[in-house]
Amino acid sequence: MFASRRIPHRPTGQAQRARCKVPADGCWAAAGSGYLLTIQFEWEWVRVLGKTSLPRIRFHDLRHTHASQMLSAGVHPKVASERLGHSTIGITLDLYSHVMPGMQADAAEQVDVALQAAISSERKGK
Repeated sequence: MFASRRIPHRPTGQAQRARCKVPADGCWAAAGSGYLLTIQFEWEWVRVLGKTSLPRIRFHDLRHTHASQMLSAGVHPKVASERLGHSTIGITLDLYSHVMPGMQADAAEQVDVALQAAISSERKGK
């Protein structure tokens, strides 16, 4: 949606431009030259969203939705952690383990199936 749009922006000095290297620093690469501060991006997001019938949400909420959907769909937490740019898998699990409520039950069921298979093959061998 934003790829073909130019978002007006003006970095305010060399120090600010030097600081804005990656999105993690609070900046986004813009269609023109330079960078767009996260707050400016958020204002543009709200403005564009206001022209639609979609509910007004923060752009950052899309990140949480993406993380929750990945983990609910069974994507391994390590993969989700890497996609989200978290430095450790622990951060991802601390923030999003609530979207995997059946995690303990699934683990117990998998161990049970493995044990039953081992017991069954042991009995067949005798």
